[in-house]
Amino acid sequence: MAYTLRQAVPGDAPLLSELIKSSMLTYSNDSGIDPSILDSMHERVEDLVLKLKTHTCLCFFDEYNMPVGTITLKVRDDVEHFDFSKKTHDYLEGMDRILYISRFAVQDNLRGTGLGKDLLDMAFAFGTERGAKAALLHTATQNKIRVEFYQNRGFILIDSENKRGYDRGLFGYEL
Repeated sequence: MAYTLRQAVPGDAPLLSELIKSSMLTYSNDSGIDPSILDSMHERVEDLVLKLKTHTCLCFFDEYNMPVGTITLKVRDDVEHFDFSKKTHDYLEGMDRILYISRFAVQDNLRGTGLGKDLLDMAFAFGTERGAKAALLHTATQNKIRVEFYQNRGFILIDSENKRGYDRGLFGYEL
């Protein structure tokens, strides 16, 4: 099946919210995390609409215009925002711009089809075009499926913290 790639618009927010929440339920299950502690599970459609105005959200849509994969991108010049330890500081040293990846989701029945890899490749190109030196994202370190997915694509675990009630790793990929 062919999918159409486009940037999400505010009118897509209700369906995107459903895709993200469904994916986060799988994520929480795979991570052994109570879904109620995940920010994304409390995000309202209105919050997502606001995010679509300040971030770039790339999405694959099926023939019925239903989102089947999404990745949210933000190029940031405030790299010190991620500087919560010496390890992170050392990794980010000399970088003045990074790409932060969030709300990365692929419909459960389409995992393993290459959609996620394609979204990441597009994210890397997006960041590189805008002068980002690295791509960063967070994921639960106990989620072996996600950690392996990211590591197989060149991400390294930079650091981790437990402020949100689970071991949350910061992963980086140099662009």
